[in-house]
Parts: sequence; C-alpha cells; structure tokens
Amino acid sequence: MSTPTEGIQRDLLSLVLRSRKALDHTKTLCSRADVLSKDSTELALDLVAVDAKVRWANEMISDQLKLVGSIVKTLSLQRQKLERDAKNWDQKRKERTAALEALLDDLGSQSVPPSFYETASGSSSIFGSQPSGDEGDGPFAEEGGQQREPHVNKVQASRAKWKTLRSFVDEKAVEEAIERMDEDRNALEDLIESTSSQTQVLSDEILAIRNALPTRSPSVVSSVHDLLKSQESDLERMAQLLMDVTHHFDQMESALADFDAGEVLGEDDMEVLEGDTAELPSIIEETEAGLRRIENVSKQLKATKDSLEEELFLHRARLTALEALEVEISNLNDSQQTVEAQASELHATLESHLAALGTVEETYTHYRSAYGNLVFEMDRRQKYRETVDRIIHGMNEQLAALRQEELARREQFFKTEGTYIPEDLCPFVGDGPTIFEVNSAAEEVAVTVNSQYVEEVQHFLAGDHTKKK
Repeated sequence: MSTPTEGIQRDLLSLVLRSRKALDHTKTLCSRADVLSKDSTELALDLVAVDAKVRWANEMISDQLKLVGSIVKTLSLQRQKLERDAKNWDQKRKERTAALEALLDDLGSQSVPPSFYETASGSSSIFGSQPSGDEGDGPFAEEGGQQREPHVNKVQASRAKWKTLRSFVDEKAVEEAIERMDEDRNALEDLIESTSSQTQVLSDEILAIRNALPTRSPSVVSSVHDLLKSQESDLERMAQLLMDVTHHFDQMESALADFDAGEVLGEDDMEVLEGDTAELPSIIEETEAGLRRIENVSKQLKATKDSLEEELFLHRARLTALEALEVEISNLNDSQQTVEAQASELHATLESHLAALGTVEETYTHYRSAYGNLVFEMDRRQKYRETVDRIIHGMNEQLAALRQEELARREQFFKTEGTYIPEDLCPFVGDGPTIFEVNSAAEEVAVTVNSQYVEEVQHFLAGDHTKKK
C-alpha cells in the first residue's frame, strides 16, 4: 500500500510529463509556424514581383489594344468613306439616268411626220441609222425607172405609223454605255467589299482579347502586407504561448526538484499545480489555431501567386496574339491603300461615264430644240415657196397679158400696113411674139408642213404637251 508521499510524487511526475509533452508539441507547432512564415515571406516577394509583371503586361495589352483598335477604326472610316463616295455617285447616277430617261420619254411623246424621214437615205450621226419602214411604200420607190414625187405631209386620220423623235435616238448605244457604267460600278462594289470582312474579323479579335482581360483588383501589395501583418501577430502570440508552456514546465520541474529535496507539498500546492496544468490544452488549442491561420495565409499567398502566374501566362499568349494581329493590320493597311488607289481610278472612270451621259442628255436636249427649229425652218421654206409660187404665177399671168396685148397690136399693124409690105421684105414680121414662162428648177425636196403641226411643236418646245393633237 502506497504512502501519501508516494502518491504526491506520482502526481508530480504525471504533471511534469504532461507539461513536457505540451512543451514539445508547442515547440513543434511554433517551429512549423516559423518555417511557414519564412515561406510566406518568400511567396509574398514572388507574388509582388509576379503582380508587377501582370500589371505591366495588362497595361501593355491595353495600350496595344487601343493602338490597333484606333488603326482598325481608321481603316473602317476609310472604307466607310469609300462607301459614302459610292452612294453619292449612285445618287448622281440616279439623277442623271432619270433625267435622260425623262428626256427620252419626252422625245417619244413627239410624233414626226413621215415626210421628215421617208425621204432620208440613211444617217451616220450620233443618233444612229434608223430604218425607214417598208421600202416598197417609200417615197423613193421606183416605178418604171422613175422616182415617185416626194411625199407631202397631209392630214392623216391616224398617227399610229408615225415615228417619234425617240425613234431617231441610238438607244442601243445608250444602253451599252449604261451597261459599261454598271460593270465599273459593280467592280467598285466588289473592291470595297474585299476589305469589309477583314476589318470585321479584326474588330472581333480585338473585342475578344479585350473581353478576356480580367477586371483588375487593387494592388496585391496592400493585401499581402495585411496577411503578413496578421501572420506576424499570430507568430508573436504563438511565441508568447510557447513561453507560457515553457514557464509552466519549469515550474513543474522546480516543484518536483523541491519535493525530491524534501520540501513538503500540501494539497493546496497540488491544486495550484494541477490548475495550471489544466490550462495547457487550451494553450495548445490556441497555438494550433494560430498555426492554422498561418497555414491559411501561406495557402492564400500560394493560390494568389498561382493565379497571377496563370494570368501572366495568358497575358503572354495575348501579347503573341496581338503581335500576329499587328501583322494582319499592317497587311490590311497596305491592302486598303491599294483599294483606295484602285477605287480612285474607278471613281474617275465612273465620273467620266456620268459626264458622257450628261453630254448625251445635252445633245438630245439640243436635238429636241433643233427639231422644233427644223419644223419652223420647213414651215418658213414652205411659206417661201408659196410666196415664190405666187410671184411666178403673177409674172406668168402678166407675161401672158403682155403677149396678148402684143398679139393684138401686131394684128392691128398687119391690118393697117400688111397689104403694102412685100412678102420678101422682112418676112419674119408676121411671127408671133415669143412665149415667156417662168418656172422653178426642182433642186430640193419640198416638204409641206401643216400649220396645226407647227403649233403642236411650239407647245412641245414650251413643255405643254396637252396641246398636241
């Protein structure tokens, strides 16, 4: 049976062992925390360096994106200018062709009497050679080797077979000119479209890179500083706890040594020692909690570093993509310059087409007024012929009257003197007076224009087509 002294000794030994175990465990925890702290410090330095690289790369990518975006925008604006110029030309073409078509329609509204074209053998003017209808019914159809009399315009019951001013226009040449113009316009459209998809693709690539850039958070320096500060605080607390456990162990060893030296320990002393030892589990638990926090700091730093290194890797890939994009943009810029040069040449050609149509329109406008003046000229000539015919008729009547008067006077002479003049004396005194007659030599085709048609043409030139009959 053990004595009270032996019981106290066993209790002291148990307390010393528990204290020793707590001390060893706490040292292990603190040692682990110290290693992690050093690792965290190194991670923090690496993390700050990687963060700086990421931020530098991010700024470089952003600047490069702005630059290439500006270039692509400029190329797009240049292409849009080409499109605007093409649309402006389309508007001018629309106006020009509409004006020409309106003029042609106007020419088609004015009928031309057969007497104005059935006497024509052909044409080599810009209006083109036009058919003159059924040759068998033409004014120059031969009968027994002789030509018919030129057609004289008469009032006709129907104008269905009459030609119009448009009939004498070489519309085929106009259509061919418009077809050539449309071919050049299509060539310009194809030229402009050749760069449209490229700029769109580049814009999409730039947008994809920009969207892939992460939203930058505040610098990691401040967060790293906070983590290291927190870690330092935990380390200091763990060091304090280690000192407490060490002090407790020293107390336990001192109490055991005093007991071995013969010092008597009462129940109160043992209760104090046991109370102090009972606090060891909470100290160890707090120390373990501090170590876990330090481990979490290390994990956070490691995770952040891994994330930044991955982001840095992606940034390098983006920079490589931007370099390839810059090559594409350079090629596209060269292509755009070539396109603009070719487009300029095509625009010059297209403008020359419009100028040609303008010349045609001006020619046909003069043609319309010239036809009116032609009608007026034919009407004037007709009046001239009528005036001449009246003069000739009057002269012939006057000559006939003079001849009759001359015949009467000669008869009177013979009645008075003829009996006394020998026949062989001035035998031609009995001749009748010379017959004089004034005639016109047909050196021109006489085209008769009726006054109603002249009035119609006057209204046509004035733009009042409602007066046509």
